[in-house]
Amino acid sequence: MRTIGRRKHLSKNTVSKVVTGTAKEVKGSIWVASNLKPNWGHVLSVDGKLIRVFNPLAKDYVGTSAEKKYQLKKSWIVGVDVLTKDLPHYQVFDGEGKIDLYDFFKTLKDDIGYDLKVLVCDGVPETETAVRMVYGTDVGIQLCVRHFIEMLKVYLRQERKEDRAETENLIITIWSSLGLKRENDCFDALKILTKDPKSRCQKLIVHSLERHIFELTTHFRFQDQYFVPRYNNDVENLFKQVSLRLKSWNMFRNKQSANNYLKAWALHRRFTKFTDCRGHINRLKNGKAPLELAGVDIERIDYLSL
Repeated sequence: MRTIGRRKHLSKNTVSKVVTGTAKEVKGSIWVASNLKPNWGHVLSVDGKLIRVFNPLAKDYVGTSAEKKYQLKKSWIVGVDVLTKDLPHYQVFDGEGKIDLYDFFKTLKDDIGYDLKVLVCDGVPETETAVRMVYGTDVGIQLCVRHFIEMLKVYLRQERKEDRAETENLIITIWSSLGLKRENDCFDALKILTKDPKSRCQKLIVHSLERHIFELTTHFRFQDQYFVPRYNNDVENLFKQVSLRLKSWNMFRNKQSANNYLKAWALHRRFTKFTDCRGHINRLKNGKAPLELAGVDIERIDYLSL
């Protein structure tokens, strides 16, 4: 805001009012789906990002410092289509509870028309519950392997010093086994690892693995139909990009202001061509925007008019 103000010889507040006023009129995800009719895949990467939003009640809130900070948090929930990297839906909610996620998936299905077959997520129980309520039990859920491994590392804090190295090696080997390309090799390796846990922490790790193994290996069951990633990288990379933009913003005035700004940012992202994609498959996306990859002819559209 200050940079634009200096260039145009305007105050920061004047620029801010223009930007927030413009963002208020930006077309949202439902309008894009209804009017541009993108053609997406069937695998969606979903997560929520915490953003700071002003709350007048936080000042006089009686509680811990962490609880007070939480009063200033909202969640921007986003879905990224794995095939095209487009953003079918995005919205600011009060949090990532079951009701918020249910509203997200309900809009995704009924208003956006996204035909979801596999969901890639970080393992929050409310996410699985909400998507099952909306899309039914046939939807596959792939638990992000990285999030699962990070969860296992928590057990290391409880491990005895003499067993720590062995337990750490167990976690690393589980990660390696979950990354094997062939289903039989993956399950054979995990079967050996879970055969004889010694310490209490190792038993907890094995129990957690056995409890989540079905969701950690969903990609194998759909490999003949869709490409299902083992990680939630698509939405996490998106959050890294938006974090750079929000770093100088500090805090939004209210929930609606946050939703308007992020709606504008998302539209800009959907029309921005890729330039730095790497890898045999992803580099083919360079030179094309997410909406182009979803079959929309954006050359005839001035997205600033939206």
